[in-house]
Amino acid sequence: MLKDDPANWQRLHQLGEIHLARGQYVEALQFLGAAMKANPASPEAASNYGFVLRHLKRDN
Repeated sequence: MLKDDPANWQRLHQLGEIHLARGQYVEALQFLGAAMKANPASPEAASNYGFVLRHLKRDN
């Protein structure tokens, strides 16, 4: 579970993807940001984070 390992970037990323698929962009941004913080080398998290930023028009 996530509460047992809050730095597990893969779980954080998956939760972000779930929120992204549901159109819950603010929530997705929170989880994807946490995933990037836990694993800054993750291209998947960075890509999805950028996608959400663009969707929210925060990509400037």
